[in-house]
Amino acid sequence: MTEYLFLLIVLSITSLLIPSYWKKQQFIKQLASTQKGLVNIVPTSWNFGLGGALSFLHQIRLKKAYDFVVRLLEPYWTKGDAILADSSFFANTIHISDPASVKFITVSKALKFPKADAYSSLKVALGEGLVTSQGDIWKRQRGLLNNVFTNTNIAKMNTTMRDLALDYVNKLENSLENSSTTIQFEKRMSELTLRIVTASVFGGELEFIEKMAQLWNSVVVSILPFVIRNAMLPIYKYLPIPSTLQLKKDINEITGLVHQIISHFEKKIANENCLDENGVYESKDGNCYLMPLLLTMKDESGKHISKQQIIDECLTFLFAGHDTTSSLLSFTFWMLASHPTIQDKCYQEIKAKLNPLQHTEITEPDFQELTYCKQVLNESLRCYPPVRAVSKKTEEDLQLPNGYFVPSGTQIMLNILGLHRNPNVWENPNKFDPERWNEEKLAKTFADGQLRYSHIPFSLGFRNCIGKEFAFNEALVITSLMLQRFKVELTPEAEKELYIQTSIVSTPSYLFLKFTKRQ
Repeated sequence: MTEYLFLLIVLSITSLLIPSYWKKQQFIKQLASTQKGLVNIVPTSWNFGLGGALSFLHQIRLKKAYDFVVRLLEPYWTKGDAILADSSFFANTIHISDPASVKFITVSKALKFPKADAYSSLKVALGEGLVTSQGDIWKRQRGLLNNVFTNTNIAKMNTTMRDLALDYVNKLENSLENSSTTIQFEKRMSELTLRIVTASVFGGELEFIEKMAQLWNSVVVSILPFVIRNAMLPIYKYLPIPSTLQLKKDINEITGLVHQIISHFEKKIANENCLDENGVYESKDGNCYLMPLLLTMKDESGKHISKQQIIDECLTFLFAGHDTTSSLLSFTFWMLASHPTIQDKCYQEIKAKLNPLQHTEITEPDFQELTYCKQVLNESLRCYPPVRAVSKKTEEDLQLPNGYFVPSGTQIMLNILGLHRNPNVWENPNKFDPERWNEEKLAKTFADGQLRYSHIPFSLGFRNCIGKEFAFNEALVITSLMLQRFKVELTPEAEKELYIQTSIVSTPSYLFLKFTKRQ
């Protein structure tokens, strides 16, 4: 029986590898035969093909998973090439990690590079939200949401961030034994950022926020395996697989909760004087919540969006605004614990800027005064971007700025991690150095606005992350309030080496840190 099982596994793997190998050879031939007089041929490698994909999946819980990607790209950087081609069971793919190609794909010729088909699998959870929609639907929604994520509204959301972060810091301080404690940091940050984003979307006074957070955690765990399996087998989403049925059940429950929240705000809007002169919801507590804004805002044609579209956008914001910020915070505190001098410099800045104020008096402008803390966050985003890559596709033959020819139907992977670790772009790219974000150093390193094409943790162009300011401000608030109260150190487990959990978002796994109350 064991022999038969082993033979079945071998045959299954072979059945995947043979078509992948054949597809790769056809891709290479196509590149070689369609250069149209160009000299450059895109370098090819099995490293990112199916064999590489299986290897990388094996690296999910192993040490230095990020360095795995960097090591694969280093030979191409050394030759001056920032492009790597591969073909797998899923698609013919070209990996981009140079600023010129990033600019070409995301800005100069952005309309010729729509999102890859793989994102459509997320529609089971996110519907036609900003992450998954295309064309006119996306344009309408993006225009409407641009009016939501204004600097004024984000500043109001800071109050929610501050209050929930302070609540967590106070609880942590009260739980200390002998002035210090050890916590599984990435888990606590996931819980905190989910509370903050949920409250920012739906309003913190609703009693079913905790239920929403619990259901959403279940969805986040299930969605990546679903996307991968559906990409391999497009009918997968229709099969009665237990995990898929549970995912759909959780989403249905979440949708039901969102309908309750919509009804709550509809009654509130009808019974209270809470609309501004433009007919848009204005909270009396001074905070800003996404749900009621979407309920009362109108698009350019003067129409309200449908309730289903409101649900899709709210769930999209939960999806995009939860794990990404948690990942940023986890990597940042791991770096701060690993570099005591950098941590102390942050603390001295926080002490000078925030300590004279009462906690409830600290407002958004006060946090923005923390220049060095912002440099630390930017450096964390450079070294460890929560989203390692963004996938697009070509719908016609194109030539990249460096002369490479890209056939129609090719998947373009914006390798964010590769770009951020490219030694042709960044000096000592593998060193964690917040000082590189000093304005004078940036001016010397990057001329003519090239920084925006060299540092893209939230992607770039008209399809960049609309909540990037929200996420960065949230991380700044949490970081400053925690460092104000605690010194953070590595535990013996964390000192050995960091483990990475790779999903749609990459985050440290089992990151135990020691927190000691400052005197």
